[in-house]
Amino acid sequence: MIMKKLVGVTVGVVFGTTVVFAAPAHADINRFLTVYRSCGTNVVSNGGSNGNFWAQTAKDGGSCQGILSVAMRANDGYQSPRVYGSRDSAYTQLSNFNAVGSIHWGCNSCSPTVI
Repeated sequence: MIMKKLVGVTVGVVFGTTVVFAAPAHADINRFLTVYRSCGTNVVSNGGSNGNFWAQTAKDGGSCQGILSVAMRANDGYQSPRVYGSRDSAYTQLSNFNAVGSIHWGCNSCSPTVI
């Protein structure tokens, strides 16, 4: 994985499947990664603070025809319900939630990316 820090935003390029970033409880999160999978490329991102968080997975290229999905991770290990989008993107937004990251699926057959 290649990581760069740009103006408070962590940017990375991932080759493979799972990346985990740790964040303390009640932390601001703002991440953006390009994930290269065997069937295509996805851009995964999340952000938020003060209990209001969002996460998105978007297709950037490749032959995958699967449905994208996304979920949020809480500081206590809880995972929000998985939200299914389209073949192009999936998005979720939660309020009153202590997120530390998100989980992104390129399609059901892909391993998730955890950021």
